[in-house]
Amino acid sequence: MLDLALDDPMQDFIKGETVTIMALAPTFATVSWTSSDETVATISESGALSAVAKGSATITATASYGEKSVSEQMTVYVHQFNCDGPNKRFTAVNQTADYSVEIDSPSGRATLNFLLYSWELSKLGGNARLEVTENGNSRTVKVTSRAITDTLFTLTCTTNLSGRTITIASWNIVVVGRGVG
Repeated sequence: MLDLALDDPMQDFIKGETVTIMALAPTFATVSWTSSDETVATISESGALSAVAKGSATITATASYGEKSVSEQMTVYVHQFNCDGPNKRFTAVNQTADYSVEIDSPSGRATLNFLLYSWELSKLGGNARLEVTENGNSRTVKVTSRAITDTLFTLTCTTNLSGRTITIASWNIVVVGRGVG
């Protein structure tokens, strides 16, 4: 009996990503791979899929033995993200910086999440404060208060594709402390 299954349900990839798709077939069978659109995704004879450009493509695995063959297909979606924003060093209250991520995604399959983390760089005087204003896929960060010592913030943008949380961009923001005395 000749049978074939693809073990990887992951269908969403980021441009530039390479993953290996496994075909579950009998050891006596030969497995070959094809892509319906190699401008979007290529696949090697060993099942290494490379996400080339935004779009969708059908990946076909064919298991063959003698005169018999069986095929399985999966549709893959390739997403592209363009990030803009500085690693920033703030030295005064009311300074601002803008951060944005542009999604180029087939079928609207990707969404963005922005997370802001802070780390106090010493134990003197508490953290500085930032205000984050949302406008679609953009964020404006504004310093609302400074601490005695420097405070490091990290603004991270993530997306969830096929059950994987992927960091798209991460920026470091330092609010310089006022100093002691």
